[in-house]
Amino acid sequence: MDLFLQRLFDGLTNGSAYALIAVALVLIFKATTLVNFAQGEQAMLGAFIVLQLWNWGVPMWVAVLVGMLISGILAAGLERTFIRRFDPADHLPLVIITLGLFLVLNAVAAIVWRYDPLAFPQLFPHGSAITIGNARLSWYSIFAFWKLYSCPLATACTSQPNKNRSLVPSSFIKSGIK
Repeated sequence: MDLFLQRLFDGLTNGSAYALIAVALVLIFKATTLVNFAQGEQAMLGAFIVLQLWNWGVPMWVAVLVGMLISGILAAGLERTFIRRFDPADHLPLVIITLGLFLVLNAVAAIVWRYDPLAFPQLFPHGSAITIGNARLSWYSIFAFWKLYSCPLATACTSQPNKNRSLVPSSFIKSGIK
């Protein structure tokens, strides 16, 4: 029974992480009508920037904020420099550009940080948040599951026409998620 519960917790954690990635891809596609194949590499580059800042002694949460800022500026620069130049109605050049950006960002990360696995520091407290028998549910799992069912739903509903906004609590709309 413990093994079953542990596998259930692991499955919920992995499923939540994959669902969050899918929600990000869908939101970008709905906003731009473009499948951005470089989106994962842009997130990977942001994670490496956070790790590098942390290795230089910057506190973790400051490194996360700075990494998000740098990653956002980089993504905006790539969009303005490469993607915006092409006609959005013609999808083939845009797909080729995003695939090229995928390869370039991957190669840059390989040159700077090599292919060796790197350990990322703990963002949440050590130990398990919930223990049932020998099955443990980590703080990361709880965070991923919470994010999966809170923010994407609000973002998706508020990005739709006004009739769907009534489904979302007003606190999300007031917070600027529209």
